[in-house]
Amino acid sequence: GLDESFDLYKFDPSISALAGLRPKLNEYAPEHGKVLDSRFTAVAQSIGVPRILIEQDIQKQHVILDFLSSAVTDALTSGLV
Repeated sequence: GLDESFDLYKFDPSISALAGLRPKLNEYAPEHGKVLDSRFTAVAQSIGVPRILIEQDIQKQHVILDFLSSAVTDALTSGLV
């Protein structure tokens, strides 16, 4: 994990950079370095539902998937995420 990688980064002078999720790197930065403002990748998030919810009933499947699609669209357009 990132904690173990950070331990290597701190104690191995041959390691000159550490990549990871920004919130965790920000915890390390004040004492051990600087987090660059730019990013080099983005985490693609997704939503999953239990198979049993969508396999039992095709009508239920449409209701669930329509609801989730609408909730994600609302979250994106509102700026929540």
